[in-house]
Amino acid sequence: MDNMNIQVVQELSGRYLKIAVEKKAGDFGEEVLRYNDMDGILRPQIRQIDNMPQYLYEIGDRISLSELFKKGQLVAKDLKGLIYQLVQRVEMVSEYLLEGQDLVLISDYMFFDQRDKKLYVAYLDGYGCDVGEGISKLLETCIDYMNHHDKELVFLVYGLHKVSKGEHFCLKQLTDFIGQKGMDSQRREERPTIKPREEKSRTCTDQVLQPADSKQQRASRNYIRVAIYVAMGIAVFAAAFCSGVLSEPASGEPDWMKAAILALVIVILEGYGIGKERTKHNLSRMQPQGENWDDKTVVLADSLSDETVVLSGTTSQTQYVNFIPEDWQREEIKVRKSPFFIGKNVERADGIIKEGEISRIHAKVVMEEDGVFVIDQESTNGTYVNGIQLLPWERREIHKDDVIGFSSIYYKVEMDL
Repeated sequence: MDNMNIQVVQELSGRYLKIAVEKKAGDFGEEVLRYNDMDGILRPQIRQIDNMPQYLYEIGDRISLSELFKKGQLVAKDLKGLIYQLVQRVEMVSEYLLEGQDLVLISDYMFFDQRDKKLYVAYLDGYGCDVGEGISKLLETCIDYMNHHDKELVFLVYGLHKVSKGEHFCLKQLTDFIGQKGMDSQRREERPTIKPREEKSRTCTDQVLQPADSKQQRASRNYIRVAIYVAMGIAVFAAAFCSGVLSEPASGEPDWMKAAILALVIVILEGYGIGKERTKHNLSRMQPQGENWDDKTVVLADSLSDETVVLSGTTSQTQYVNFIPEDWQREEIKVRKSPFFIGKNVERADGIIKEGEISRIHAKVVMEEDGVFVIDQESTNGTYVNGIQLLPWERREIHKDDVIGFSSIYYKVEMDL
């Protein structure tokens, strides 16, 4: 909704979420909420100030989800409960013929009651925010403040975020992801520490793609595929023979010309199918699960995803931070605003590194009062601080003389704050 002002205010009668709009987009939701008590949906009071409608939602001493995340005490079980409740809220309003996109899904303005462990969300006619986008931004806020040493939480948040950004997102995908068995098996172990000086000599072209399986396992699967295709070909040939397709219409004798043609067609199709399967298998061995090769990024190591998400806009800062390349032929990267995005996409990145191993948006640098931080943006080949690889979306403080690696390209940090 355009021209909307939203804030938390303290009034004599209590604490409220206040949303002021130029004009009402409708009142159907308002009427439905007036006569129906929906669990976890905040009911508005409407008043007119200078001919502009204001919606007041009483929140009492409940805290926002942003405040909850900033405490850093959230664990995977807590997040699962929040997502389940959020899905229930969206489904509930749909049952009353209201729009899920009119729920205010902003972490600063969604509220949690710490006593009854309940999530509260405001409904506003005409708000019109995509549910998947709202959930992904909520999870991005969680990523900024979560404990990155809690691996269960890290991979849960990352997985939910990836689901919410999917092209054909639906709420059931979230609950299926949370409820699926063996989720721990999806975790990936942290990769070994790579020393910057050793990594510096490596280039994009001399890295070795690591196969996922042993040669014996791959050979065994290839034999099984060949056997399946041969069995299918024999079955098709036998079916054609038994049905009389390969016989002379008049005499009923076998028509060897037809049989030879059919056999040739089957052999060609089997050869094509086997070749295609082998090609697909070879690619899948080298390509990480869920990798997007449209990015033309050369894969150096296993990763969770190549898809890069830009979280927010940019604001001017006065801090002085430079990344000095170890390779003197490269240009230094001057960080003069926050957030500052580094990658190879000339349209979206602020600092450009034109190498195939660099993701479109590889990493983000943010400058705050308490320090300078680098955040990996789900890059394909990883971001390193002093040789230690960051997890996707991990927030790591950097200092003067630290060595930052974007894949195998390293820079020394120079700053004057």
